[in-house]
Amino acid sequence: MISGRTAIREFLEQVAAAPFRLEVSHRVVSAERAAYRAWITFADDRQIIEHVILELADGRIIRQVDVEAWD
Repeated sequence: MISGRTAIREFLEQVAAAPFRLEVSHRVVSAERAAYRAWITFADDRQIIEHVILELADGRIIRQVDVEAWD
């Protein structure tokens, strides 16, 4: 579990440093929830598919659940 702005920033900076292609689809958004599918392909052709469900409050993410499959 990643919690707090600093930890989230460090994680995202580490992920963004790797060369990859990102495709986001199947977006569903409401005032209280959002969901999407992310398909990530790295330079060495490894892939990750991820389904994400977000719970929102006052325009902020208060909970995020990810389901990932790696090859």
